[in-house]
Amino acid sequence: MPGKKGAELIALVHLRDAVRALVDAEADLDTPDSVLAPLRATAASLYAAYVAKYGALNRGQLVEGKPDPETGEASLSWRRPTLGGFRRDPDYYLVMAVQDCDQQTGEHGPAPILSRRVNTRPVAVKRVENAAEALAVCAGEPLGGPVRSASRTPGRWRPR
Repeated sequence: MPGKKGAELIALVHLRDAVRALVDAEADLDTPDSVLAPLRATAASLYAAYVAKYGALNRGQLVEGKPDPETGEASLSWRRPTLGGFRRDPDYYLVMAVQDCDQQTGEHGPAPILSRRVNTRPVAVKRVENAAEALAVCAGEPLGGPVRSASRTPGRWRPR
């Protein structure tokens, strides 16, 4: 596969392999940080190199379509590039998940897994002080932070 698309696909396959190795290692809660550190460094380095050369992983364009006949509101879709054909890869969404992206502002950056361990053993909550903390525990949220809720933006969680 010649040209830029072929080079982009190769970069994404290398990133995929590094991310898959990191996620698999982090899935085992007994994997020591000393084993995770080089895997994380490799994935982060490949991510940074990809973004520097090709742009954001989750780049795309908001496209307005025909208005809905019942509501009159235009249909909206997010059009993504083919990424050298990588969109057909079974781990496509895994790779896209290593980048936090806000489609409204265009801001993007590495997801937390590229800088720290994100899969940890849950800490048992023995007591809550109020209803908000009880709700947070039921929702699987950490105590002390805001209770989060699904926003209207697909795929994004935002604090209330």
